[in-house]
Amino acid sequence: AGQFTTFSACPTCPAPSALTATGITLYTANLGWTSNGSETLWNLQWGPAGFTFGSGTMVNGLTATTYALSGLNMSSPYSFYVQADCGGGDLSSWSGPYTFNTACPTNITYPWFDDYENGIGCYTITGINTAETWYYDAAAFDPLSGVANVTIEYDPALNPADEWFISPTFNFVGLTDPTITFNWNMSYNWAVNPNDNYDVFLKGSTDGINWVELWTEPAVFTDWTWYDTTISLAAFSGEPIFYFAFNYVGIDGAAFYLDDVTIDGVVSSKPVTVKPLLVYPNPSTGMVYMNQSAEKVEVTDMLGQVLVNGNNTDRIDLSAFNKGVYIIRITQNNQTTLHKITLVK
Repeated sequence: AGQFTTFSACPTCPAPSALTATGITLYTANLGWTSNGSETLWNLQWGPAGFTFGSGTMVNGLTATTYALSGLNMSSPYSFYVQADCGGGDLSSWSGPYTFNTACPTNITYPWFDDYENGIGCYTITGINTAETWYYDAAAFDPLSGVANVTIEYDPALNPADEWFISPTFNFVGLTDPTITFNWNMSYNWAVNPNDNYDVFLKGSTDGINWVELWTEPAVFTDWTWYDTTISLAAFSGEPIFYFAFNYVGIDGAAFYLDDVTIDGVVSSKPVTVKPLLVYPNPSTGMVYMNQSAEKVEVTDMLGQVLVNGNNTDRIDLSAFNKGVYIIRITQNNQTTLHKITLVK
């Protein structure tokens, strides 16, 4: 009998790869991908994470392997797909989805409280045991309040562990004697002598890299019992950036539950320096943002005609206007500043 060799035809229009999202801010992200062919056009579809393919926002005929996405919501997940257009109706398959989260705002209002009933979107989870690390439990076994908490569990097949649950950022400028209060519940079950503790630490940092130990579980506690613990953060008073993290490094224990975390302190009566108002991007393709909410915003053309009025906002949509130069008048804290913005299409 003869031998046959089967050849599979290579796709005439290879799909893009290596999708990324960089330069992520509260409201914007720079999307990117790698071309695997000679195409010079791409189509993109994006929307909230988990959107049904075909129902997202389409952007066709892109001429670069990057796309500046704006008008997003802070602290929110988004996804996108990309397709190569090789011309003559020859289109690649779609690549994706690639999912990313917009940035979270820095917390500046106290007391701050989180009972984890709305998820952990602004927290970061890292570690060496991806199969058994910190996770959000929406239907917790024994929540202190509500129905949810944050949990880590021990698996003897996955030790050692170095698992981190890292908070969003806090600004302690103008805050003295800050404290953190948290509720915890853990078990000795499965403990292995001499490692008969659970090895959970609370740590603090001003850069998210270098950490100071603030607390570890006591030598004696009662299994499956909620404890309310308050720790001083006085060493971080006045810091513009602060993170807290719970770090598990043990090889014993059954489970650790975290719930109802509060950060509080004494707000200083001294005046706090107001950060400068920034307006970006400039030039803009339509959406213009401010790094803080403005009490009043007015946009005029170069002839002085008022085009947009807004109150208590941190963004302006100029996409309906022609390209050119516009003046943005912003009133904040009884001061008015003028900003010249170039609109490009």
